[in-house]
Formats: sequence, C-alpha cells, structure tokens
Amino acid sequence: MRSENLAPFLAGSQIPKLLYSHLPQFAGIISFERNETVKFMPSDYFQNYISILLMLGVVGLLAGGMVVLSYWLGQHRPTRTKLTAYECGIAPTGDARQRFSVKFYLVAMIFILFDVEIVFLYPWAVVFRELGMFGFVEMSLFLLLVVSGFAYVWKKGVLDWTKREPGDLG
Repeated sequence: MRSENLAPFLAGSQIPKLLYSHLPQFAGIISFERNETVKFMPSDYFQNYISILLMLGVVGLLAGGMVVLSYWLGQHRPTRTKLTAYECGIAPTGDARQRFSVKFYLVAMIFILFDVEIVFLYPWAVVFRELGMFGFVEMSLFLLLVVSGFAYVWKKGVLDWTKREPGDLG
C-alpha cells in the first residue's frame, strides 16, 4: 500500500510519512485504497482448518465406536433390580411427577444468571493493569449492579424456597 493513498484520510495529521508508508492490509480481506472493490479471502484460508476437522472426525468416530462396541460386546441380562429407578443409592419413594415449588426453579435460574455475570470477572482480571483506572471504575459499577441485584433478590426472599406460601403444592 502506498502512502499517497492514505493522504486523504490522514490530512492535517502530524504522523510522519515513515509511520504509515508501509501499513499492512488485513490478510487480504479488506483494502484501505479508495474506489477499489473488497478483496476476498485467500484460496488456502480453509486449508488451515483441515487438521481441526480431521481431529474432530477422529474423536467422533472413536466415541461412537466405543458406544457401539460396548453395546455389541456387553452382556444384557435385565433383572427386576436392574430395571428399577436409581436415586442416589436410596430406594425411590413417592411419585416422580410431583410438583415442585416455582421458587426452586427461580433459585436455579438466579444461580445461572449470577454465575454467568461472575464469569465476566476473569477477562477483566487478566487485563486489569492495562485498563488502569478506567477499567477499575467500569468493573466497580458492574459489581455494584450485580451486588444490588443480589441484595434485591435476597430481600424479596427468592433464595429461600423452603418457605411455604398459601397456594404452594410443592
């Protein structure tokens, strides 16, 4: 790319010509030059992923082969004990289709929600020093929102699903 092609974009700029005279293009995908059509990806672009696709295919064949072989070679002797429901080593009691309180599901959804929000802390912790004070303030605001949401949920009693309400069947 020649520097005169960038002159209209950098007009009035104090950047020396040396800095932008040899700017690379983005892997042949986009061109900075005016009045030029967008260049397409190189023809060998997808060849870089053949090894990954090959590995996924081998893993899929191995996993499927193990399941099929265990089915073919395994002994199938069903007994009454083997066919009963298994609940953590305890004999099952009651009906499996009983109703659960909605609060149980609310707690589960809130757990997932807060768990996903906390995952955002990991990338921030990795680049904490580069972000400086801006990153600290932004994450402080984010944590303030998360903690205020948690306090609201706690105050409403959503986290305690053991309390019975008048219309609760579970």
